[in-house]
Amino acid sequence: MKHDPLRIALITHYPAKDLVPLQSIKKKYHQGQHPVPWVRSFCNAFASRSDILVGVFVCTRAVRHHVRVEQGNVVFEFIPKYIPDRIEPFDGYIPRFLQLSPYIRPFSPDIVHGFGTESGNGALSTFLPYPNIISIQGIWEKLAPYCKLNKAQNYLKIQAEKWAVRRASGIIAKTNFAKQWVRSINPTIPIALIPNALNPEFLKGFPSFERPHVLCIGAMCQYKGTDVVLRAFSQVSSSKARLRIIGGASVLDHTNYVQLAENLGIRDQVDFLGNLTRKQIIKEMETARLLVLGSRMDTSPNVIIEAHAAGLPVVGTKQGGIPDMIRHGQDGFLVGLDQIDEFARKIECLVNDSSLGRVLGASGRRKVTALHDPLQIAEAHLQFYKKVLAVRKKKL
Repeated sequence: MKHDPLRIALITHYPAKDLVPLQSIKKKYHQGQHPVPWVRSFCNAFASRSDILVGVFVCTRAVRHHVRVEQGNVVFEFIPKYIPDRIEPFDGYIPRFLQLSPYIRPFSPDIVHGFGTESGNGALSTFLPYPNIISIQGIWEKLAPYCKLNKAQNYLKIQAEKWAVRRASGIIAKTNFAKQWVRSINPTIPIALIPNALNPEFLKGFPSFERPHVLCIGAMCQYKGTDVVLRAFSQVSSSKARLRIIGGASVLDHTNYVQLAENLGIRDQVDFLGNLTRKQIIKEMETARLLVLGSRMDTSPNVIIEAHAAGLPVVGTKQGGIPDMIRHGQDGFLVGLDQIDEFARKIECLVNDSSLGRVLGASGRRKVTALHDPLQIAEAHLQFYKKVLAVRKKKL
């Protein structure tokens, strides 16, 4: 007996430039947006399956008008967003819901999946009259101390994400850290521990380890610990080492970090590269010896998976979900929060010992190949959807 395909609606962010004709994108967004690689890998894994239909609903300020794009059994709906981000969550995400709802309802989803509580996507998934899943991305309650919003904005964002977790039909956590946070808010909700899928593009090459390059990838800001990385690198004795920082920042933050590098006496060893394409990042990984993360808080930084897939060891902090993603001494090293001296020692160790880097990098690649296979991750999501729907059916 043939069954109708399961209809899955995703509420998420997605870079419009990847799919939408350039003339339909506002000029200020021509340089692209956050690549959301976890959503990209997720959609790619589902694209050829005949037992599901996926609708990806993106409310974004990047597009001039509504654009629909079909790729296999995945349909992307880019809907122009009119409300500035700074207004949320004062408006309770209601205007964004009113813009998305007319596109989601005709799709008639069996289940709605919101990517992220901190972005409002999780809350939006609970507004609709369908079973809903929320993936935990960042956790605003944990990020708030390091971000520049005022007290009212932080309070409302925290309450909105907790409200969403209490109302959801199920939760997908990427790390044990996220799972424990969810349990502290909603002890009885069904939770699946499913990590992000890796992008197979990062498996195509392998670092040469010839150049003593240290990579730092991520937005330049306080919670990502850009200052920690700069201070630690300033203590690395090798004059040939270079720190290559990939990621955007506000004009003020960029100026401050460049000035910090100048004050530390390392400006001529630090390259501020800004935002790069995926292909450019992969090329940078092929010429580096390690990746560093100075994060003061991070729930499940996808760049760790990408670096390990590329064959790089990773030095990161013992904050948030990072300890769930780095095996200390096996595929990288973990250091304490703001432990500059220890951070510097681990960086120097890998800068000076390329053979150790090769061993740790190869171990990381084996790990992520086994744990983050896109098809396995997609299947795990599908099984959890079915579990949540079965529980919901019993309650009706």
